[in-house]
Amino acid sequence: MEYNPQNNRYEQLNQRLLVRAHRLHNRSKKIIKYGSIGLIILPAILVFLRWLTDSDKVVCLLLWVFCLFALAVFLIGVEYLDHIMQKELREITESDLDEEFDELLPPPEQVKEKIAERSIIRRSGKDGDA
Repeated sequence: MEYNPQNNRYEQLNQRLLVRAHRLHNRSKKIIKYGSIGLIILPAILVFLRWLTDSDKVVCLLLWVFCLFALAVFLIGVEYLDHIMQKELREITESDLDEEFDELLPPPEQVKEKIAERSIIRRSGKDGDA
């Protein structure tokens, strides 16, 4: 078998592409995590500011709705770009990347199962204490 420097170069480019894709995917996961926390904290901050400044309720409500929609659209965009990146990488590398990349957001069925498991654990804990 002959040594082909061109083939080695493509392997290096492929590895660099995968490393950068993993970095971008991990960054997207962090953005989704902090954005979700922001969706929870933002209403509390706006209510506190409204109470502190005694401003108009309608203005505060409009700001709240606008900020939540803007943050939600941003998070959807991050998820969409990550999905497109994974799709393109599958086509480029001609392999299944499901083992390499985990999902940013779990499927709804998995979320429902986790919620059900946690509620059963909490109920059993409360019943055990009584």
